[in-house]
Amino acid sequence: MRASRIATLIAATIAAPLVLAVAAPLALAKGESGGLVTLAAPIPRDAEPGASLTVTFTVTVPDENGQPRPVTGSPMVLKLTGPDGTTTEGKGFERGTPGTYVATIRVPSSGILTATFGMRGTGTMADGTSSITDLPFDVDGLLFTTTAHPAPAAPASSAPAVPDLRAPLLAGLALVLGAIALTLLFVGRRRTLRSA
Repeated sequence: MRASRIATLIAATIAAPLVLAVAAPLALAKGESGGLVTLAAPIPRDAEPGASLTVTFTVTVPDENGQPRPVTGSPMVLKLTGPDGTTTEGKGFERGTPGTYVATIRVPSSGILTATFGMRGTGTMADGTSSITDLPFDVDGLLFTTTAHPAPAAPASSAPAVPDLRAPLLAGLALVLGAIALTLLFVGRRRTLRSA
């Protein structure tokens, strides 16, 4: 009974930091700005690399009563990231209804893995230089249609393929260790029976 309590305590001690490590960045990423982006139509995730996309979206922030209020006159940006890490960026220009923006953007050379919407801003460093700092917004509703482009395939090698023998070797090792354990158990019982 005590061993099971110790095992549970050890499992909880290991699991708690892992849960916090995964959940904390998600909590920080969501709602940093309190802003919300709603797309007029989902982004076609299977768009051809290099193609030009036009993305229409509305941006709102909650007012003092928690009601959505359109964001107007702010520099909005859309960033697409491909499976190989390449990125493209398009500025959103306000059109029509207040808070509605249209961005034209090229698909990264490796396709689309993620899309990030944000408000463009600048930050001043301690040394007085400034850098671009985008304030990310959450997306409400469907972000993509279809599936992502697969990651680029590794170049083919001219060397012959070597079979992966790890699984059979591990299975064989487990059988040998099992046989040794059974032999030791059998020898130990035999000695106990002889001494009795």
